[in-house]
Amino acid sequence: MTRAYNEARERGLIEARVGSGSYVRGEPRPPKMTTPLPPPEVRRGADMSMNLPPEPADTALAAQMQAGLAALQPRLPELLRYQEFGGSIRDREAGANWLSRHWPEVPVTRLQVCSGAQSALLSILTLLKATEPDAVVCCAALTYPGLRAVAGQLGIRLVGLPVDEAGIDPEAFAAACARYSPRALYCNPTLHNPTTYTMPPARREAIAEVARHYQVPIIEDDAYAALPRQPVAPLASYAPELTYYMPGWPSVWARACGWPMWWRRGRPSHGAWPAPCARPR
Repeated sequence: MTRAYNEARERGLIEARVGSGSYVRGEPRPPKMTTPLPPPEVRRGADMSMNLPPEPADTALAAQMQAGLAALQPRLPELLRYQEFGGSIRDREAGANWLSRHWPEVPVTRLQVCSGAQSALLSILTLLKATEPDAVVCCAALTYPGLRAVAGQLGIRLVGLPVDEAGIDPEAFAAACARYSPRALYCNPTLHNPTTYTMPPARREAIAEVARHYQVPIIEDDAYAALPRQPVAPLASYAPELTYYMPGWPSVWARACGWPMWWRRGRPSHGAWPAPCARPR
């Protein structure tokens, strides 16, 4: 009996008071909001590698977040186990539903659920480099720092392309394709990190035409596609047979308030893996 009381108290189910006995606790109150730490740039200088959401100071929002985490408690044993490679059927079906706003019939066999967009990027570049040790990847001249980190780890040479207010210059991309025969083009066409430009439809079409002409795969990092009020069709919709499409739920949730994945449509013409949520992504 004593062990049972101790266990209940440790779980926060009862409250014991000396001289008064033990009582069943009611609904947990939301924790009091403590004074947030100064932002990272104040603590250690400017950090331009990531965009982070502000720490919530709204008590109601904190209570909602706590309630959401509590709702996951029944599934915690399942979630803490090793997960299936590429995601369970349930996870991939949820991913297909998420992508249905652009592609109504995304086969779950073409999806890969990853532990993060960086993990997906590492997987794709590893796959592409496997067929060419001296691989070259094109990207915007000012690009996502995570790409530089992965490229450095794998020994991939990055070739920066000039950009304007509409994004990567198609003519410069074509010239780089002719000169370097790149293994891929990495781009972040919607709310580009770090400049925040969004590539208009005409520019996306032009980039896709160059990629198709030179048969260069596209790695589309579409982490912020769900944020614009007027959504723009992804590059993958212009060249689905060439695009590794990476939508990242954590990026959307963290910046707007995911669950990253990648997929590819079409036939797997650039490797042995099934076209996951990365290639026509």
